[in-house]
Amino acid sequence: MLCMQSFKGFGYNQTFVDNMYKVIGAIKNNDNLFLHIVAECDALCLHCPHSINNRTNNRNILVCAKDADSEIELREMDLNVLDKFNLTAGTIIKASEIFKFIRKEINKDNNVFTICGSCKWIEICINEHKRI
Repeated sequence: MLCMQSFKGFGYNQTFVDNMYKVIGAIKNNDNLFLHIVAECDALCLHCPHSINNRTNNRNILVCAKDADSEIELREMDLNVLDKFNLTAGTIIKASEIFKFIRKEINKDNNVFTICGSCKWIEICINEHKRI
């Protein structure tokens, strides 16, 4: 939710970037779209070179395999964001409403580092959120 707000075409590879634009476009072009909020790899992670398909309990799920702690860090970051905005995993919410809410709330938080931690794109996002 946060990364889509200020995405500028940076990413792991062109396939990842293209997927980000595709997902962002689908959301922006459909005012009535509902999102299922998760704290795990999602549609944006689908084309990340670090995600792998892991079959668990007869279910295929994407996991982050960048390094040994990546999956845990991903979940913790997602849960931190959800907590910051008083949301819970599993919530289904209208995309236009959640993005309006996030733009309003992120601008109240002068310390984006508390939300995004050590993300390598953080400076790009901070500069973008200052303009919103």
